[in-house]
Amino acid sequence: DPLITTGISMLAPYLAYLPAEKLHVSGVLATVTAGLYVSWKSPVIFSPQARLAAIPFWNLIILIVNGLVFVLIGLNLDTALRAVREYSLTQLAWYALAVSAAAIAIRVVWVFSMSRASPLLARLNPWGRRERPLNLSSQAVVAWTGMRGIVSLALALSLPITIQSGEPFPMRDLIVLLTFAVIFATLVFQSLTLPPLIRVLGEDVAAEGENEEIVARLIASSTALSRLEGEGSAPSTPALARVRDAYLERVELTTNEILHETVSRHHGRAGSEDPHRLRAIRAEREAILRLREQGELSEETFRKIERDLDLEESRLT
Repeated sequence: DPLITTGISMLAPYLAYLPAEKLHVSGVLATVTAGLYVSWKSPVIFSPQARLAAIPFWNLIILIVNGLVFVLIGLNLDTALRAVREYSLTQLAWYALAVSAAAIAIRVVWVFSMSRASPLLARLNPWGRRERPLNLSSQAVVAWTGMRGIVSLALALSLPITIQSGEPFPMRDLIVLLTFAVIFATLVFQSLTLPPLIRVLGEDVAAEGENEEIVARLIASSTALSRLEGEGSAPSTPALARVRDAYLERVELTTNEILHETVSRHHGRAGSEDPHRLRAIRAEREAILRLREQGELSEETFRKIERDLDLEESRLT
């Protein structure tokens, strides 16, 4: 049931946070890890109907939480400023500038260096997931999209107020204040400069994303067609023939880089086609999952194609 599944997904953060706190490790990082794991495994553990119901729900939750982040910043900013009176405004401004610049620079260095090191790491770990290499333009965009927000604030506010001896946690207020500064700097500075950067590099970035989607849809449609043709041992029916023809047309159109949902245009289908269409859709899903596992398909493109398949499968079921 989609509602029950969505409710269970809401419990995942608590199921990760509480044991982590008991083990005296970071509950925030445990929650983030659990969220990433559930998101990664959602194509396997959730039904198409559950995913379609959960996505708008979680988008709303994210919108609300992002708004609460700035409410918390506003409520705690005055307290944090009062607690760091021993520092002058000039000192605080330089600290904020230095920490923000360091956070941005570290991400840029990390993205470019790991892009170079990924092929070597892949050779050292033959069982690991292969990552599709990014071109320089895409690396620049990824490196510049390191806006801080919910996780940074949660980590800062989760610091204890006092240590075991009862004394105040060293520099806690300064850490919280500098976290506010990093969030503000990255959201304002990087967000405002990201669109011009994408416009400068946009042709390469857009071309890479479009080519990736075209290739993924072609592979998925070809896999579905192969699955349908593999049913040749069974008696051929007009319904099966129509579904095969629809997928054959889609493969031809996609080969010519024309991304039309040929199957979804056949609204006058007979109900006898549905079992064949469902088998074809599940074959497409297996194909894009395999591409993602092999690092040949980005998460964004995977989610886009997966949603199209979820909508089609939900319509048939």
